[in-house]
Amino acid sequence: FYKINYNDSRFIFITLVITLILFSSFRYDVGMDYLMYYEMVSNYSNEYTTTLSNFNDFEFTHGVIINFLFLIIDDRFVVFCIYLFLNAALTITCFAVFINKFSDDKYLSLFIFMSFPIFYLSSFNAVRMFSAVSLFFVSLQYIKQKCLFKFYLVCTICILLHKVSIVIIPLYFILNRTISVLQYLLI
Repeated sequence: FYKINYNDSRFIFITLVITLILFSSFRYDVGMDYLMYYEMVSNYSNEYTTTLSNFNDFEFTHGVIINFLFLIIDDRFVVFCIYLFLNAALTITCFAVFINKFSDDKYLSLFIFMSFPIFYLSSFNAVRMFSAVSLFFVSLQYIKQKCLFKFYLVCTICILLHKVSIVIIPLYFILNRTISVLQYLLI
């Protein structure tokens, strides 16, 4: 049998992550929100996005990205594909970083991530939310290291990606708290 050394293992892991990113990016009409996102991105134009008040359909960060893409590319479908690619790259890369940092068996964790519909396949539907959730998973290392500033910096980026992320702000204090067995049982 072929024994996989560290460099081969890293190459295989990165190749699997890139495959997941490409599969997620270059899907066509897959996911319940696909057409909604396509319509929202298609409705943007250089004239429409010149003021911040026009970022109604997307959070600020997504609006800026779409606006920038429309400044350099005129084709709405190409802008949409690049938008999906950027979101998929962010989401899957962040989950891969989390898996690589916290998992003892990163291949099993990656398999679980892509096999259970609530993880990878759900990212096809809730694109913006999964971008924020994946960044939150990366921020867990800052809770563990007790780096409040870095945690809140990532939280701010999460909120700019999806407004619902505001609920993660108090988690730093909740997750850094040691609780007794009695408190744990009461919860």
